[in-house]
Amino acid sequence: MYSREHISRVEAIASRLQHPFFILSGLLGLIPSSMSIPNYDFLLTDEWVENLAQKLSRQLRCYEIVHVLFYSKNKPTWSVYRLALEQATGANNIPIQVFVDLSDT
Repeated sequence: MYSREHISRVEAIASRLQHPFFILSGLLGLIPSSMSIPNYDFLLTDEWVENLAQKLSRQLRCYEIVHVLFYSKNKPTWSVYRLALEQATGANNIPIQVFVDLSDT
């Protein structure tokens, strides 16, 4: 599900800005770029948004994240990921900036 090109571009942006880089997983939440994970098959749906938002809320505190730059694609299946992240950042009073890539929609 992860687009190598999208991930590479966003990772380069994070590196240039000297920010930590995480992948947002519907199952695992925030995945640090240095972490290896097993393959899994899970597509986040509306029913799981609240669960993910709670997990993300805990992870934002654990990783001491104080600002989020979220890079997404303009795809219907990705909107629930953004919703969960916005709920989690809102619950923790963490500013979030969303950047939507309109290419490859």
